[in-house]
Amino acid sequence: MIKKILVSQPKPSSEKSPYFDIANRFGVELVFRPFIKVEAITSKEFRAQKVSILDYTAIVFTSRHAIDHFFNMAKELRVTIPEDMKYFCVTETIALYIQKYVQYRKRKVFFGETGRVDDLVPTMVKHKTEKYLVPMSDVHNDSLANLLDSKKLIHKECVMYKTVSNDFSEEEVKNFDYDMLIFFSPAGIESLTKNFPNFKQRDIAIATFGPTTAKAAKEAGLRLDIEAPSEKYPSVAPTFSKKERIVSSKLMETLFEKGDSQAVTAFPLKVVYLPIDRPQGGAPAQVLISVPKKRFKHAVDRNRVKRQVREAYRQHKGVLYDSIAADKQLLVAFIWLSDKHYLSAEVERRVSKLLQKIAQQL
Repeated sequence: MIKKILVSQPKPSSEKSPYFDIANRFGVELVFRPFIKVEAITSKEFRAQKVSILDYTAIVFTSRHAIDHFFNMAKELRVTIPEDMKYFCVTETIALYIQKYVQYRKRKVFFGETGRVDDLVPTMVKHKTEKYLVPMSDVHNDSLANLLDSKKLIHKECVMYKTVSNDFSEEEVKNFDYDMLIFFSPAGIESLTKNFPNFKQRDIAIATFGPTTAKAAKEAGLRLDIEAPSEKYPSVAPTFSKKERIVSSKLMETLFEKGDSQAVTAFPLKVVYLPIDRPQGGAPAQVLISVPKKRFKHAVDRNRVKRQVREAYRQHKGVLYDSIAADKQLLVAFIWLSDKHYLSAEVERRVSKLLQKIAQQL
């Protein structure tokens, strides 16, 4: 039985992290202990690469580390990032993290759905006139460069941070008593073999995130018990991808006009939902968020409410997913009923309550 899990990442700063929900729900102990650590390179080391940030019109981010070190390096070099700079991120979570440094605008921030660069490339191809700069770790291969070359995109990779082993102390080695280890990069697997050269897996479960990490685990002779992402769970953190959104007028008609839909309300929100047969490759649920103009005259107010509902749903949709049959898809419409704004925390409580109600009725 899994009771104690080592997660090879820093402890999340937010109490809303899905990790804490997992710990409470399943009664497991989570220990956050990075196997690797990231260190910044010096401005001298960056200049030695002969890369000028302002020569590029778009930045490709594959991690939050890349975002932090890019903007920190720009600050150290006293480079002002132009307002029209575009950003291409492998996931929506990474894209949202950019708000720490710049204002988030849809027309200049783009993201993929699966966390894989090849999923992001079609969007980059649509902006083929851009000059792409890709901040990377010193530990990388040429697969990304080769992929961008194959699409004839203008690009340059540069090292902006170093990934090094975060060695274990003698006490940590002595008390290494975990039932499961979770890895997120090949460097983490390498750190495990370095710190525990005589490591015996036995009953310890190994979980990996990403195909390169899974490959590294197998090459190290480890038994891989859990491999992510999967179609149902494309990210460790909850996401809200394009295929989870209702965009088809036919689906809208099915949801609102066929008469089989059900509704629940937790003011200021009403939810209309309908289970249908899941199409091949479809998401467990597809969602529509409606804020009528009669509630808010200005688009900026309607968009604010939509963002609040979307973020709340993203955080709590797991409650719904666990209740949806494997062969079914749930069509869901959130409808805003009030002409007043609510605090995000209150919107989140109402959304969570509605999702729990729906889950109980499925």
